[in-house]
Amino acid sequence: MLLATSTIDAKRTGHPAEKMTAIEMTSASLILSAEEMQRLRALGFSVFQTDLDQMGTNEIGDGVWDWQVTDTHHRACTAAGAKWSLAAHFHVPPPWFQEAYEFVPLRCMAHNAPFPGWSIWHPGAVEFKDRGYRALARQYGGQISALWVGVHGDYGENEYPTGYRAFHAAEAKEWRDRFGDAHDHPGWWCQDEFARADFRRRMVDKYGSLAKLNSAWTTGFEVETDIVYPVSEQQKRYWLDFVQWYMDSMVRFSVATARVAQQHLPATRLFWLLGGPCEDPRMGQDQSGLAKAANELGIEIRSSHGCHLPFAENYATMFKRIGSACKFYGVPFWSEPPYTVDAAGTVGRIFEAVSCGAAAYYDWAWNPLEPTVARAYEDYGCYLTTERPITDVALFYPTTYHLLNANEDPLQVDYPQRFREAAATLREVFDFDIVDERMIADGALSQYRVLVFLEGDTVEASTLESVAEWGGTGGVAVTYDLGNVATVDGDPAPWREIFGIAGALESTEKCLPIETAYEHFLQHSSENEGVATDQVCSRIAAGARVLVGNQEAAAVWACSTGKGWGIMFAGTWEKRQTYYDLLRDVVYRLSTFDAAKQDAPAIACRWDGVYATLFEGGKVLFYNPTDETKHLDLFGATMDLAPVSLKHACLESGAEHWRA
Repeated sequence: MLLATSTIDAKRTGHPAEKMTAIEMTSASLILSAEEMQRLRALGFSVFQTDLDQMGTNEIGDGVWDWQVTDTHHRACTAAGAKWSLAAHFHVPPPWFQEAYEFVPLRCMAHNAPFPGWSIWHPGAVEFKDRGYRALARQYGGQISALWVGVHGDYGENEYPTGYRAFHAAEAKEWRDRFGDAHDHPGWWCQDEFARADFRRRMVDKYGSLAKLNSAWTTGFEVETDIVYPVSEQQKRYWLDFVQWYMDSMVRFSVATARVAQQHLPATRLFWLLGGPCEDPRMGQDQSGLAKAANELGIEIRSSHGCHLPFAENYATMFKRIGSACKFYGVPFWSEPPYTVDAAGTVGRIFEAVSCGAAAYYDWAWNPLEPTVARAYEDYGCYLTTERPITDVALFYPTTYHLLNANEDPLQVDYPQRFREAAATLREVFDFDIVDERMIADGALSQYRVLVFLEGDTVEASTLESVAEWGGTGGVAVTYDLGNVATVDGDPAPWREIFGIAGALESTEKCLPIETAYEHFLQHSSENEGVATDQVCSRIAAGARVLVGNQEAAAVWACSTGKGWGIMFAGTWEKRQTYYDLLRDVVYRLSTFDAAKQDAPAIACRWDGVYATLFEGGKVLFYNPTDETKHLDLFGATMDLAPVSLKHACLESGAEHWRA
């Protein structure tokens, strides 16, 4: 179900967010009764969604359209006094079309086998979209409140085939009945001749000549038609260009699809649904690239990752990734769960949605129709308001590093695993956004006080240049030892300069003392006799301040970057808890190190299992996912937080006065 329609302005705060529910998935038999719709309406759900066939169309013959089931749903919504949303796809042509017209399908590189949907590089793919949207507009015109602009893949999301339909037990039979042994699996779906021609042309255009391309890739192509896809990520620039082209192609096709929908339904609120279980580059879903494109088009984005994982893990992965990109590019963000969510999960979903500034909230009808989930909406639905969350901490998402590891460990392909673990852990003690290298190139760092590095040993040189420039204006970057960090071309100097690394990192097994001048700053970092580390730096840059250790064996130090700082902990991933506590000091106590810096209000800085989000106007929402009552100390005031619950408090002035 969704939480926002054209009546909700996502830039306003404090207004109830409108909710939606599905009255039909892909089966015509799943339609809600009038009584069920009224129960959902009583819970606040005011928009109901109908899905058109995700792997076909309503065109049963050339120019013959069957809208009977869709008409029934529309009438039911009207009778219930609700708005109507529609999900349209139009990327898999029916058999009669394939026999009557030219059809070029996607083909996978591994087997040169077709998927039953269009090649996104063939002009017929957009023409087929136009055929569908023209008919849809003719049938329903301005009666559609919101429209999911389906793009491609298994479910009409902004990605290539994922294999879910062909291998998931609940859907495999339907797939075989419709398409036989048609191909559907994760892979590189760019084997057709139109894809290869597009790659060759765009790569030559990028470099300006074949000679310059060969120089960048260290290849020896003699003519443009010799250009082929890379075979290994070891050819770093060649590989990155290929993967980025692959993802950019899906962005371009998504944009073309949306423009067709806008042409035929100019008054309808449009959104894309970003799905997929992970960030495997082969799926081709570029989160920030799509958010940037959505802003330029004036459409919205819905994530199907609501409660996909327990709250902290979900916040560390795709849900927050997409939410952060939408926040930066000014795109209304919607939340949807991928499947059944229980009452406890619903409370967490509400918290994660408002914490990401959601303007829309979708739930499958069977969830709120379950009595315990309905009670969760009754108790906590009032918190579903359009608020603007406030955080000045960003986590660096290692885009380049991730793409270069696309053929490595299966878990690492899905998502950077250390980033995932660390971000989930850190959400307990401070809120954050996630920024990737595109967002940094577009100026995202100007919105943050602190940038946290968690994983990745390869970064674009231009990204590090942007980080250094931001540091010059006052930004504070923080890292631990991520390995031999270098640019794509292998240059370690930009990274070492930001963090003042002038010598080698050497193993040790010591607790090193905090310099007396910084004991007040590093209150969370110390353990009895000092700071635990497994490495020290033998030499730091001239002028850098040693915070822990000494000039010959520094464990924590700060290097001036102008008005800002590069703060580094020399320890490895094995000492990550020390790093986490250093980050708490940087987030909440930075002014005790540099009086020109500000601190975040210490609203949820303890390892106590409670999460908090600060909003404009000083409102704070607390979330207790545990089965114990939590007793919070808020600057001298106390507040009890019941198990699996939400509660507001208000920071009225500064960090001294609270009102629950």
